[in-house]
Formats: sequence, structure tokens, C-alpha cells
Amino acid sequence: MKNRLYKLRFGSNGKKLLLPIAFCAVTTAILLMAVQPIMAHIELAVEQETYRVLEERPTIKGVAQDGEVLLSESGGYPTDGEALGSIRIGGTSVDCTLYFGDGSAQLHAGAGIWAGGKIPGQGGTVLVAGHTNSFFRDLESVKEGADITLETRYGEFHYRVTGTRVAMAEDTTAYDLEAQQENIILYTCYPFGQVTLTPERYFVYGEYVSGPHIKEEANATENG
Repeated sequence: MKNRLYKLRFGSNGKKLLLPIAFCAVTTAILLMAVQPIMAHIELAVEQETYRVLEERPTIKGVAQDGEVLLSESGGYPTDGEALGSIRIGGTSVDCTLYFGDGSAQLHAGAGIWAGGKIPGQGGTVLVAGHTNSFFRDLESVKEGADITLETRYGEFHYRVTGTRVAMAEDTTAYDLEAQQENIILYTCYPFGQVTLTPERYFVYGEYVSGPHIKEEANATENG
């Protein structure tokens, strides 16, 4: 009876079928053991690449802290992917390279200014993004009144945190990109620490405190 059931389940060649199945299982296990160190190497390579990019943060010395500046005298309007300087937030561990552009390459290496908005000193909304599982992980520690410092190759800017908010990613009431006064908005995915894209965003709002203003003629020249 046992043999008959065996033949019904596996056929007359049941024993022959078990051999390749067992072989495949052993082969798979060996391959998984071999892949583990390869994946570890890839992760390490990514970390090394991030570190290499971060080392390229420009050294900022002697830039304007007030008055007016001409971009043409300090490298021109920023280009996509350029490391402009750094961003720091008082009372948090946020301290990273600030890039122009918020693509995956920039956000993998630091924080990124949305290229469709304003840059510091242009008198509008400066929108800055960062990943919640890395460089903007500590945004949850931001307190009202904290100082946000942006050091760029053409000036040093300070903003004061006025509040925070959690909103859906598509909620356009969470930001005003048409503001006529200088301000900054930082945002990241929410909840904090997520490694995948989430539907919610955490916003930090800051009012302008100090920093140079870009002359209008510089804007017209650099933006065509």
C-alpha cells in the first residue's frame, strides 16, 4: 500500500525525481552562501562611494554674511548635482553636504535643494529634501527656534525654525513655492527611519534671519 501511494504521488520514477530535487536544493544553498559575501561587498562599496562624495564638500571660508552678492563673482548660478556647501541644524545631528538638485544621486550623498525653486538669497522659498533613514533622520529632534545654517560658496545663511508639520506627499497646502519673502522648508519621508518611500512627509519651516541677497542683474544674467 505504501509503495502504491508513493507511485501515485511521484509516479513510477519517483526515486529518480527526488535526486535532481535534492541536488537543486544543495546547489541553491551553496549559491546563497556564496552570494552573501558578494552582497556585503556591494553594501560596503556603496558606503565607500557615499564617503567619497561627502569628502568633496567644499570648504567655505570668508563668504558674505549680509549685503548683496553677484553670483558671477562666486562661480555663477549652481549647476545640477553641484555641491554648494553644507546644511546644519542646531540641536540635531543634521550636518551634511548641500547639493543643488534633489535626485537620487544627491540625496544618497546629502541633502538637495529643489532646482525648481529658489536658492538661498533669491528672496523666496528654498525647498530642501533629505532621506529619513540617513542625513535627515534626526529632523524629529528639531525644536522651534533652532538655527538652520546653510553655508554656500556665495554666502552664509541662517533661518529660524518656526514649526513642523506632517502631511501627505500630494498635499500642496504644506508649502508655498510662490512666497515673496525668503524662507526655507525642509522635508523628508515620514515616519522617520523608513527605508522605502512613504505617502507622508515631515516638514520643517524656517524664517529668514540673515544672509546676503542676490542682485537682480545677477539672476537675469545667470538664468538667461
